[in-house]
Amino acid sequence: MEDRAEVGRKYRVTAAHRRSYERPLRLRAGDVVSVGRRDETWTSWLWCTDARTEVSGWVHEAYLDMRKDGTAWALRDYSSIELTVTPGDALTGFEVVGAWIWCRNAQGDEGRVPEENCSPLA
Repeated sequence: MEDRAEVGRKYRVTAAHRRSYERPLRLRAGDVVSVGRRDETWTSWLWCTDARTEVSGWVHEAYLDMRKDGTAWALRDYSSIELTVTPGDALTGFEVVGAWIWCRNAQGDEGRVPEENCSPLA
């Protein structure tokens, strides 16, 4: 699926998604992470670990400046937090990257949800 940015697009959740990790990886632009494996399903996502906090999470390769030593610098502030959603939930999407939508639910919580679990509204 093509990566693209969208501002304020409305979605309806069509399939449940449960948050994968309770402790998300949070980065500031310029932070250094060690880079591990690629996700087998969403291959543009890399498993990264912040050595300062020892927290790991998935980071899209577009958010990283890769180094030859297996590390990368964060190009922007980032959080790997996901939203737990159920069918019928309304979401507002702000960015779609690597088949995941950064969105906000009706309660004001923000996080990522797989794009395949959502349907855009007209």
